[in-house]
Amino acid sequence: MQLRMKPVVCAHGIAAALMLAAVAVPALAQAPPAIRSIVHYRIKPDKLGDWRAAEKDYAALMAKGGSERSYTVWQSLTGPREFLWVRYYSKWAEMDVLAEPKMSAHAAALAGITARLNAATESAWREIHAMQPDLTLPRPAEMPKMIRVARINAAAGKMDELLATMKAITVPAMKAAGVTSYGVGRARFGGGTNQVLTHTGMNTWADLDGPTPIEKTAGRDAYLKYVEKVSTLTTRIEWTVYRFQPELSYAAVAR
Repeated sequence: MQLRMKPVVCAHGIAAALMLAAVAVPALAQAPPAIRSIVHYRIKPDKLGDWRAAEKDYAALMAKGGSERSYTVWQSLTGPREFLWVRYYSKWAEMDVLAEPKMSAHAAALAGITARLNAATESAWREIHAMQPDLTLPRPAEMPKMIRVARINAAAGKMDELLATMKAITVPAMKAAGVTSYGVGRARFGGGTNQVLTHTGMNTWADLDGPTPIEKTAGRDAYLKYVEKVSTLTTRIEWTVYRFQPELSYAAVAR
């Protein structure tokens, strides 16, 4: 499946043709799913309004048809201007499901919206992660307004030690600090196999004021030792902040 291309075939085109299964955004906190798919969209500068309008219509059509397959959309606030289209799966076999019967009546409308999205998209690429259940908190009842994403490249031969450090120090600190949305996915496709992607929920920029969760719960000295250790286990860490786009997202209603 090729996702870097011109002309662009976006994930909506794939979704319209395949209607891949997904795990619904929960009304109550649930255990984390097994797989995370993220499509990165770069939008043509003069087509941002068109893309957003088409994405909004796509979500409305999902609701009209009663689709059981949820997804969320996030807009970058730092780094290159892009949107993330995020969908979760409980197992790999769900990606083999070719059609959602209840949406078949809307196939023509889906194709039309997909064409509009393609026309407004400059490029798109997809990455798929295996979620790490022992490093991921249960999904919260309410979606965070923003997320802070860390793309972490592990040093050669250090991935297991990095994950072990996150399990022993990072996750307990997140829980103790009251963080409700945190997860770690290990790259499987579309990225280097020595890479993990973490997300931490936040609601405002003010959430970044004050100490980090580890410093807050363990103290400054412990935090500095943690930073020093992580620096020996990684070659690069890149941080990006995204804002949730509820009007462009679709949360399936349990039926």
